[in-house]
This record gives sequence, structure tokens and C-alpha cells, in this order.
Amino acid sequence: MYTKFRGDEMKAKALKINAAGIVLTLLITRIIYKLTNFSYSFKGGVFNPDVMMDLGLCIIIFVGVTTLLEKIYDKKVNK
Repeated sequence: MYTKFRGDEMKAKALKINAAGIVLTLLITRIIYKLTNFSYSFKGGVFNPDVMMDLGLCIIIFVGVTTLLEKIYDKKVNK
């Protein structure tokens, strides 16, 4: 008989949260870019300030979204 180990549950949780986090991050950044008319090109190179600002914004939003999703997921599981 196969029983699910705690590690399998944690991997499934991480996969769900990361997938949802990526999708929500893309949606939120697109909304922010539409509201602020932010755009950039790679004419100034890969490390130009606009690209670095975009990368930083994506990282900040992803961390915030995944943290929020983890808290929501834990509340649902612990009920």
C-alpha cells in the first residue's frame, strides 16, 4: 500500500504556489505597465536601467504574491 509522505505534499504545495505566483505576477505587472505606460527596449543593452527596474519589480511582486498564497494555502489546510 502506498502512502503519501510529507515531502510529496510539500512538493505539490510548492508547485501549485509557484505556478499560481508566476501567473499572478505576470498579470499584476501587465496591469501596472498599462497604468503607467511603462515600456523599454534592449537598444541600451541587457543591463539598461529600464530592464533592471522591470526585473526588480517582477521579483518584488513574485515574492509578495507567493508569500500571500502560502499564507492562504496554510489557512485552508489547517482548518
